[in-house]
Amino acid sequence: MTIRTTASVGLKKKKLGKKYWTTALVVNPTSASGSTGKDWDTRFTKIKQTFGENPQIVFTKKSGDGTSLTRDLLKKGFKRIIAIGGDGTINEVANGFFVSLDKQVRKANSRNQNKGQF
Repeated sequence: MTIRTTASVGLKKKKLGKKYWTTALVVNPTSASGSTGKDWDTRFTKIKQTFGENPQIVFTKKSGDGTSLTRDLLKKGFKRIIAIGGDGTINEVANGFFVSLDKQVRKANSRNQNKGQF
């Protein structure tokens, strides 16, 4: 099994010829009882046929990685992020598109307290 990966640390927008990568895959290699990782080469060949390009690939390693990896990819300017995995992976990737309400509420409260407003 050959798994091509790019760690989230040092993730950069790659250049292919004159075009930048716009598609990224967030892959959970343990999904489908591990067959996603075991059959990755075959799956990746089909993915390349579908997208006609070499998308950026990141693999999750633990719970919550899908959310943080998605946020990193969005910050890097990726336009299309695709979750490959089960319900949990899809949920985490979807959550990566949103800032948590809790953070927004805390930020708003701290601004209001600093201004003496309630």
